[in-house]
Amino acid sequence: MPRTVRILFVIGFIIAILAVVPWISDYAETGHWPERPMEFFNEITASGITVLLGALIIFLIYEHHKDVESLLATDHLTGVYNMRFFSDKIRWVFVASRRTGIGSTLLFIDIDGLKKYNDTYGHMEGNRVLEMAGDILLRSTRRFVDWPFRIGGDEFAVLMEFSGRKSAEALAHRLKSRFKKEGGGEVTLTVGISEIKNSMKDEKDWIEAADAEMYRMKGVEKGVNA
Repeated sequence: MPRTVRILFVIGFIIAILAVVPWISDYAETGHWPERPMEFFNEITASGITVLLGALIIFLIYEHHKDVESLLATDHLTGVYNMRFFSDKIRWVFVASRRTGIGSTLLFIDIDGLKKYNDTYGHMEGNRVLEMAGDILLRSTRRFVDWPFRIGGDEFAVLMEFSGRKSAEALAHRLKSRFKKEGGGEVTLTVGISEIKNSMKDEKDWIEAADAEMYRMKGVEKGVNA
């Protein structure tokens, strides 16, 4: 259970106890539960105020933790998830996929020509390209199923949870088409695709396979464009 959920559960339990305290206190003093309408109304009002204030506290705590966790997990420039979150998420997905027998797929993505673009137009324009890449990744992936990350300067990844190669190839085609169209053709994408295999010992093998496939695709595309 996530830490934030545990905290909210404990607070909710405490609030529930506080809501019944007036009833128990009056019963201890009088020896009976509220009988007259006014007594009953007073008890209900006190409990309702306690619950409402507690709900407000829970909401504020939840929003605070959600914002903090989002900042810790998100790359500030591109808006996709960062390398720190990537390390945790891919480990979990690897283990879950191996245990369930349902495959998952990893895409490694590199922006080709960004160094030349930076040298020509400056780093501010280069950052704009990175922001565009993050935006395209967020628009092209399925929320809470495909996980887009920035894992290096101009390198990105998409972790497609419980999805096969066919879905990954469709996503790769979509990403490349949109990037070419919105980037004006001066920078392009190379995408390497790797499915989980039984021969992989851990998530590091999976990452190395995706990285190797990305560089293999670079060679293929250079050969095609030569």
